Amino acid sequence: EEYERFVQYIKQIRLRLKPKEWNLFRMRVVERMSHRDIGAQFGISENAAKLRWARLEEKLRPIVAKILKNK
Repeated sequence: EEYERFVQYIKQIRLRLKPKEWNLFRMRVVERMSHRDIGAQFGISENAAKLRWARLEEKLRPIVAKILKNK
């Protein structure tokens, strides 16, 4: 049951993200990749990957809050 809930949350998040944002989210959260490895995938530095993740976290806060409120 917990896994199914997680899958549903992930699906809802995916619908609200742009493709590049979804790829970053998937790499960091689902695949648990390091910022260094993410940077390599995107062709950017580790610090740039950290910055992109920080910006995405800001975008995700209200999205996740809304999802959890409507559960």
